[in-house]
Amino acid sequence: MIGYGRSEPCPNDDARGGGEVAGLYVRPADQGRGTGRAMLTWLVDDLLARGLDPVALWYFTGNDRAAAVYAAAGFVPDGARRPVPGLGVDEVRVRLG
Repeated sequence: MIGYGRSEPCPNDDARGGGEVAGLYVRPADQGRGTGRAMLTWLVDDLLARGLDPVALWYFTGNDRAAAVYAAAGFVPDGARRPVPGLGVDEVRVRLG
C-alpha cells in the first residue's frame, strides 16, 4: 500500500451539504510521484458525483508540501483554523475554489 484516502459529508456546521476529504496520506517513499494528486482528484470527483459541494479539507500548518498540492488542485484557504488536541499544531481548512 502506498497511500490512503477517505471522503465523507462535511461535519462542519458552516459547510453543511458539502463534502470533505477527511484523510489523504501517501507513504513518504512514494511522495512526489503524482500519487497524492491522483488520489485527491478521485476523492473530489467522488464527492461532487454524490452532490456534496463545496469540497473542503484540513491540513496541518507547516505542511507546505501538502499545501502546494492542494493549491495546485484549486483549493484556497477559507479562514477556518483549529488546534489539534495533543499535537500542539493547528489545522487550516481549504475549499475547492
